[in-house]
Amino acid sequence: MRRWDLLASAIFASSRSHRQSFRSDLGLLRGSCNIVLFSSQTENAQRPQLKVQLRELYKRVHPDLFHDIPLARQANEHSFKLLQEYLDSAKKGGEVGRTAGVPFKFLFYLHKEQVDGASEAADEGDLKRVDLVLPPPARLDARAAEGTLPRATQRALGRLLEACGLDADFAGGADEGAAARLREFIPAAAELARQRQFSQRGPRHEISALRTALRLGRQVTVGFAATVLGQGPGAQAEQLRKLAAALDRISHVELAGVHVMLGRDYGVDPLGRLWLDVDDTALFWSGYLMALDVSECHERQEAAARVRRLEASVAALLGLSMVYCVPSLRMKPDFLRFLERMAAAGSERGPIGGGRKFGGVPLCVTEEPSAGEAVPSAQDAFSVDTSMGFLSAPVAASADQVYDFVKASGREVAEVLSRRKGQHQRAEDLRRAVERRLRLRRLSHDPAVSHDRCTPGFRHVLRCVRAAAAECGCAAAADGWAGGQGV
Repeated sequence: MRRWDLLASAIFASSRSHRQSFRSDLGLLRGSCNIVLFSSQTENAQRPQLKVQLRELYKRVHPDLFHDIPLARQANEHSFKLLQEYLDSAKKGGEVGRTAGVPFKFLFYLHKEQVDGASEAADEGDLKRVDLVLPPPARLDARAAEGTLPRATQRALGRLLEACGLDADFAGGADEGAAARLREFIPAAAELARQRQFSQRGPRHEISALRTALRLGRQVTVGFAATVLGQGPGAQAEQLRKLAAALDRISHVELAGVHVMLGRDYGVDPLGRLWLDVDDTALFWSGYLMALDVSECHERQEAAARVRRLEASVAALLGLSMVYCVPSLRMKPDFLRFLERMAAAGSERGPIGGGRKFGGVPLCVTEEPSAGEAVPSAQDAFSVDTSMGFLSAPVAASADQVYDFVKASGREVAEVLSRRKGQHQRAEDLRRAVERRLRLRRLSHDPAVSHDRCTPGFRHVLRCVRAAAAECGCAAAADGWAGGQGV
């Protein structure tokens, strides 16, 4: 028993020693916590408040500082209103004022002496331009103190402040070195993956992506003049990127519904398309677009749409597939008068040939010769294009002349179109046969290559497959050979 008593005494003494040591360590820990807490409070007291930083930002971007620079003044007004919306949304949970998940794009102009050393500010003449996209405000954390913004939102605001030459670390802000949640990196990672994917696919896919982005982001459609199309996909993609940069500079300007044509001139054409000269810079485009009267584009687009509806109505009355004109006649009074004459005749006399003989025949209306040019004979003014399959009539032609001409030459064009349709169908049948035989997901060809030229190529591929099958001794072997190519 004595040994047990000695053991119990030893355990009690050891326990008492440990308790004393623990109390000592706990006292030191409390002291160190108090020191850390005091240090943190002191540091927060030294950091500027967010409202102070925002007030300083407003002093730097105030529109009165840019009264002689309309582009900068309007951009700053728009972006500061957007910043107020961002803050309101952040304080209320990230879903107020805008659709949840939509990023905020800011564009501020500052004087150069205000943003020396700012990494994300770009030179813009005598000014610095801060062009920054912030993710939508994060949801509020129920466990956080009242009035505290989420860590992701604090970092986003810090980026904006730092880009404008201010201190990114404000009271209540998160340490840049602190660990962030993985989900905060997902949008940036997805964007990088998307850009890498399109860069690997080549400029044609990039063109498609840029056009889609312009259509969805600004409701702007884009086309190219023949001179730009001849420069290749790489040059076209570069021009689209330049247009996107120009539109980003004037995000406050409403351009929805505008059809932009990139070519060698400026102005709005009769169809309501807006032309830009590809030789100028994105900055010049921004200034030009800011001064644009968008209503003129919309009015001309609506007028062109009315003419297209009239063309379709006239074609239906005459019993033709379509009635259209050469580009130089578009929206001209002479062409409108031609359509009115044909509409009146079609309403009175009905379709040419009873409405069934020429239902697939198109009619192209051409210009009258200008002063000084030789006047063609009546027979030469009306022509038949057997290569493409359409009829041509002069804009001054009467309804009787058009009816007689279509009755005399429409059958020839209808036969040409029927042959072309047959060639197209045969080429499509062969294309699908090659897809099935080689187990291809999709087989396509250059649109510039006609169907009658594609047909021999498809047949040659099928002959090669049959030859491979003959070498293997059976048709099934050919199928296995084709499927094993990994095409």
